[in-house]
Amino acid sequence: SFEDWEAYLKLAHAGGRIDVVPDYLFYYRHLPTGFSRTTSQAANYGRIQRQFARLEWLPAEDRESLWSLLAGLYDQARALEVRQRSRRYRIADWLAARVSWGRGMLR
Repeated sequence: SFEDWEAYLKLAHAGGRIDVVPDYLFYYRHLPTGFSRTTSQAANYGRIQRQFARLEWLPAEDRESLWSLLAGLYDQARALEVRQRSRRYRIADWLAARVSWGRGMLR
């Protein structure tokens, strides 16, 4: 999401270290009311590009590489989102909601 991109860039500005853990640590969902969904894509890109412009300590070539990487990851995330809307995932979401509801009834 654009919120994630912005958070990563803010970490980079602060000198923080960003790394990858090769495991699923949480279930990530986009809500229709989320910030990235309720603002225009152009405005979201603008916010991210302004953060990139502030990465003055990073050479221009590296900034371009980083932007390309993030844009590619964004495209992959969109492809996964389409996959998640498939029938299989809708059925799994439906079942998960019923199991959660059933647990609440037992309390």
